[in-house]
Amino acid sequence: MLVVLSLFKIGRKIQIFVLTLCFFCANIAICLFEKGYENNMKKIVILLTLLAVTVFLTAALVSCSCGDETPAVTSTGVVSSSVEGSGSTPETSGKTPAVTNNNSTVTTTAVSTEGTTPDSTSTVPGTTPTSTPSATSGTTPDSSSDAPASDTTPITSTTAPKLPAEPIAPSTEKADASGKLSLVGDAVHLGLLLNINENNVYDASIVAPFDGDENMTADEAIRRGYTHISSMFRTVDNKHFLRNEAIAALAALIQTFDAAAGTDKPFIVEGYTKDSADVTSAFITGNVLKLRIFDNDVTYGLNYNGFKVSLNGEMVTYDKWFAETAAKYGFIYEGLVGDENNAAGQLRYVGTIHSSGIKEAGSLEAYIDAIKAGTVTSATVGEDTWKLSYVKFSQSDSIGHYTVVLLGENATYTISGDNKEGLIVAVKVEAAE
Repeated sequence: MLVVLSLFKIGRKIQIFVLTLCFFCANIAICLFEKGYENNMKKIVILLTLLAVTVFLTAALVSCSCGDETPAVTSTGVVSSSVEGSGSTPETSGKTPAVTNNNSTVTTTAVSTEGTTPDSTSTVPGTTPTSTPSATSGTTPDSSSDAPASDTTPITSTTAPKLPAEPIAPSTEKADASGKLSLVGDAVHLGLLLNINENNVYDASIVAPFDGDENMTADEAIRRGYTHISSMFRTVDNKHFLRNEAIAALAALIQTFDAAAGTDKPFIVEGYTKDSADVTSAFITGNVLKLRIFDNDVTYGLNYNGFKVSLNGEMVTYDKWFAETAAKYGFIYEGLVGDENNAAGQLRYVGTIHSSGIKEAGSLEAYIDAIKAGTVTSATVGEDTWKLSYVKFSQSDSIGHYTVVLLGENATYTISGDNKEGLIVAVKVEAAE
């Protein structure tokens, strides 16, 4: 019977209803004529029940029969239709029209109309997914139109080129309403500007060197102020660390390099390890690192002429690029170290407030001397100006007496010792209201 009904151009719901009605009529006939049903009350109950069911189905059919003749409208306001494929017609009720290209790549395109939100893109099983977002306003796409193939070919999304990163903001503190800060001599050996060498060794009795190793979890290292270099960059082993602020600044610097070079050529990064802690080297602070180029399992020095990067319209070696750019990201470039044929570039993180001044002075020691002498009194970072000064500790301060530093009411500031006899103080100059 279903085959016969399918010859008529009537909806599937009508066909099902006719079959159901025939089924109930047959049951009514059985109730009326079967020998076991002589009781009239039983016949009436059965007939009424069957009639009620029939009426209910009829009402349900009438209420939704309009869907048999009218295309469904999706939540985006787009009329759904079928997609012509290879011998089949998938249903698209409740979805936006799909688009087919000449390679049988089928994708359901998210179509946005004014005032609506496009559905997420989905793909037809067995085909290559692509992404073809499009926007319309007050129009209804027609998947059965005879538009040229070039008009319906999906656009394959590509990875956007890397953009230069912004330097990270300097790490600062806030003074209280008194504007005063009392410090003892230990402060001389704390901060980003420690001048560490054979004459001014790192005082491990004040700040013990970081004892992290490859067995330390990433969370534990970060909690203690350090990050595994191997979690972000290629390194010679997983024993190398940098302080969290330094590695965040390095990530921004490398991203900017990638944008200038048009590539993401990896580097070998070496940092602090507890096995090589040297109290005469700034590596012990966790803010110093070395970079080498890594290409096809071969390492090259940062001065290798085979690789060039754009700098102000000129193609230069990586060595020169980092020497010119590092200061913007809070690093001082300390030049090439190691084997001449495989020389690493050495970088030290000092923060963006001081990095440009140190680059201009030529060295950290010369920069500190200039602040002491009053020839360098300010620094500019973006739109912010910082007032610089030097506070010298007397011998008595180092054994427990306090030195009071005047910062200004609620001032934003940074302080670092020079690892010798005093502090470099930077106070942000607030704009006049």
